[in-house]
Amino acid sequence: MKNFKRAISLIIVFSLLFSLSGCFNTSEMFAKHSNGKPVQNKDYQPVEDININIPYISNDSLNPYAAKSETNHKLATLIYDSLYAVGNDFQPVPLIAQSYKTEGNSLVVTIKNNLTFSDGSPLTVSDVVYSFNKAKSCEAYSDDLSNFDRADATNLSDITFTFRSFEVDLVSLLTFPVMKGQGTEDDLGYSTSTDSDSIFTIPAGSGRYFLTKNKNNIYYLYMILN
Repeated sequence: MKNFKRAISLIIVFSLLFSLSGCFNTSEMFAKHSNGKPVQNKDYQPVEDININIPYISNDSLNPYAAKSETNHKLATLIYDSLYAVGNDFQPVPLIAQSYKTEGNSLVVTIKNNLTFSDGSPLTVSDVVYSFNKAKSCEAYSDDLSNFDRADATNLSDITFTFRSFEVDLVSLLTFPVMKGQGTEDDLGYSTSTDSDSIFTIPAGSGRYFLTKNKNNIYYLYMILN
């Protein structure tokens, strides 16, 4: 089937609740239904909405470990943060990571405290390990991680990456997207089991944008600003 691009509506929501950092806490924006699923808090009122259309490949996935097209891979980076990004000076910029240290052939990365996914659930070291294993088997990220043999959760805040040979830019290779380790529903708990919705059936991320849909089943990317 021939690939083609469509536009997805991107709503930028300005709010005083959250910071500009890539990972944000959504506890004030979400309440809990009786069934335990997170839903948007009725008391939350965005200051202003700005609609922007951006392209995506309609027959591809927005899951970075399932997407085949470069377009959707780039779009997925809005939804998912990584441990580190690479800055304009080619130096590692911590996103989910707080710090790191090397011990022999191990790289120990400490993640920031109290990080959450867009559905309000906590981002844990287990999610990082889960995402690392996904990335190792994904063509888009496996080359960058070829020097790493494994990742293990050392404690509640540390992940130990075992590498084969030391490189000065080891942490700059830890740019794989970190996603929630379980669940296949979208961020507000709506089921996306039909074929027409398959592109949006993705685990929650911790990026500045999160995917949701309104009562008319129109999907949006929301951006939370300070």
